[in-house]
Order: sequence, then structure tokens, then C-alpha cells
Amino acid sequence: CKLFAQNNLIYGWNGSGKTTLCDFFKDLEGNSISVDNAEFSLLFENSDTKANISITKNKLGTLPYVFKVFHQHYIQENISKDNVKHIFTVGKGQAEKIAEIKRLKALLSDHRVLASSLSDEKNSLIQEFDRLKIAKAKNIKDAANYSNAYNKHKYYEAHNALSSPKILSDDDYQKLLTAIRTQPMTELPELSYSFIMPTVKEYVIDILKQTPVNNTIEELKKDVTTSHWVEQGLSLHDEKGSKICLFCGSQIDENRFEQLRSHFNKSYKELSDKIDMAIVLLRDKSKQFENAKNSLPNQGLLYQEFQKTYQQYVEIAKALCDHYITIISEIIVILENKKSNMISDELIFDFLPIIEKLSFDYSI
Repeated sequence: CKLFAQNNLIYGWNGSGKTTLCDFFKDLEGNSISVDNAEFSLLFENSDTKANISITKNKLGTLPYVFKVFHQHYIQENISKDNVKHIFTVGKGQAEKIAEIKRLKALLSDHRVLASSLSDEKNSLIQEFDRLKIAKAKNIKDAANYSNAYNKHKYYEAHNALSSPKILSDDDYQKLLTAIRTQPMTELPELSYSFIMPTVKEYVIDILKQTPVNNTIEELKKDVTTSHWVEQGLSLHDEKGSKICLFCGSQIDENRFEQLRSHFNKSYKELSDKIDMAIVLLRDKSKQFENAKNSLPNQGLLYQEFQKTYQQYVEIAKALCDHYITIISEIIVILENKKSNMISDELIFDFLPIIEKLSFDYSI
């Protein structure tokens, strides 16, 4: 159209294709044809060189010109009127953005109302929380007789320092209130004892296994009472260096002395002494249990909140002491029987069931 040069006017009846042509140019601007199965061919001519290029649907990416279309659809999509008169906003998707701005402004107004309400509620809670801390601090100050220097800040610091806070029952609260108001009492000495240990089992078994090596006199072996009497008599004659019987005044033959010494020989004496020592040690341990039982402090010497539980432990401890005293007495009887019949090693079977009754747990 040389008449119009760079400007061309297209006109026609409604439905003749004007808008369709504009939409087609709009598609070229976006390098995407919106109509399915559309077929076309464009011929571009360079006005200076007269060179031309043909473009089809499959070669939209090689368009030599940039298309910009301004029509009704562009206005709808890109131009919006703001609240200010004669002010328009132009750009792709601006209409949606303006609508979003209006929506957000309305939402902002609602949020400001909500924020104001929440701020008032927050200030009310802060004041209520402050009153609560003051009340708690006063309760603690009154209960513990603290000075006025104890305040809500010290209370709250102490509360935050709790590793595992818990709500007290009314009963627990009253107990602790009584405890904190109680006047300081005299410190009780810590109990310290050296009770019987598990090694006693092996110690006694070793004794019960031993038998003395000697030339026994049958009548003394069979008669334990006479054997003890003769043994004491032999020791007494040796101490005095007497060859005359201290009982009947008769002369004692040297061979008789040798027979008796052979019967009551060194190994016999050593085992006898070992048994006596074990009995002494066991009696000492039994006495320690007796002392421990009798030296447990009276519950009245403890703070009131500990007395009930303490008394329960005391009963358990006393029962434990009585149990050990009884068992030790039974072991002593076995050792005394061993001394009366040191040749026998059968007493081990009497001892084992007794020692197994002891747990050696003194944690109570």
C-alpha cells in the first residue's frame, strides 16, 4: 500500500476478520499460534535490498521483525485505572497486579484491626503475668521469711532454673511449707560400720575343709568332752612342767605325755586357733550389727517431713540386723562343732545353706 507508506488502515464489516488479523499479529509477537491446525506463510521483503524471506508456522523462531500489537485485548490485559483520576498503569499483567494490590490493601486494613486487638490482649496478658509473678514471689517470701529484697525477678529466675518443674498437690505443698518453716535441727552423725563381707563364705569353708594330721587316741576321738578336758590338762601340765597328775597326784609316764602330744599336735593346735579366731571375728561382726541396730537415731531427731518414711526404713534395717545376727550365730555353732570334731569335713554341707541366706546388701 504505497499510498499509506508505513501506515496502513484496515477496515471492513463486523466479522470480516479485522480482530482475527490483530490476534494473529499478537500471536506472532509471542512466537506461539493460539489457533489449532492453523496454516500460513508470511513473506518479508527488505525495502532496501529487495531481499525476501518466507516464514511458516514451524519457523516462527526465525522472524526477522519484532511485532508489538496494541488492541482491545492488550488494553484489557495491560492497562488499568488506579484510584487517582487520569492515572493509568500500563504493562503486561498490570490489571491483575492492581487488583491484587487492592485486595492486599483491604486485607492490610483487616490485619491492622486484628493487630491492634492482639496488641491490647498482649498488654493485658503481660500485666496479668506480672501480677502472677508478684503474687508467687510474695508467697515464697512469706513462707521462707525472706527479706524484701526477694522480688518477682528473683522468683522468675529461680523458676526458669528448674530442671523439671512440677505442680505440687495440696498435701505435698503443706509438707514442704512445714519443712521450710521448721527451725534448723542438730546435724546427725553419719553411721559407719564394717559389716560381714561375702569373703566370709570362702574363709569358713576353708576352715571346715581342714583336718589336723595326728596320731589319734580312739577313746579321746570318740569322747569330745573328755578330749577337751585332757587337752586343757596337757596344756596346764606343760605350763607348770609337772610330771605329777594335778588331779590324782600320781606319776604320769613320759610315753603318755608323748601320746597326748601326738594326739593334740601342732596342726591340731593351729586349726583350733584358726577356728577360735574365726569365732571371735564373727562375734565381733554380730556385735556390730547389734550396735548398728541400737544406734539408729530416734525419728524425733529428724525433720517432721522425713519421720514417717525414715521409721519405715528403720524397721527394715533392724530386721536386717536381726537376720544377720541369727545367721552369724548359726555359723558360730557350726565352727564350735568343727572344733569338737576337727577330723570331720561334713559340716560344710550344714554351712552352705545358711550362708546362702545372706545377701550382703547393706544399702538400707
